[in-house]
Amino acid sequence: MFCGRCFSPSALKRMSESSITQILNQLREADNDEERQVAAAKLYRCYRGQVEQIARGRLTPGGGLADEEDVAQSAFRSFFDRIETGQLDALVTGGQAWAILAKLTRNKTIDSVRYDNTL
Repeated sequence: MFCGRCFSPSALKRMSESSITQILNQLREADNDEERQVAAAKLYRCYRGQVEQIARGRLTPGGGLADEEDVAQSAFRSFFDRIETGQLDALVTGGQAWAILAKLTRNKTIDSVRYDNTL
């Protein structure tokens, strides 16, 4: 069950798909911005470390305008925007959320590195 704290990778592995699906449903069914922000914060805390780790591993060492936190924020924003607009609503369950966030993060990191190379 989700306890509201940040999770280590080992603790995240123990979270059930249903716990993540429950958070996603809270995000989808939120009646107002406050409820939406609470659900988004839960999901962010669940995956933040792993998302930043993907970005860190792909960013240019020692340089670039964006760091792993910037890339993570961008990936989460895209994920939340797509849920809010219904683009992922029917597709995303707890088991799929991580795969989508990981893909978004890889793409955002590639975009960031390409941008840095044009400067």
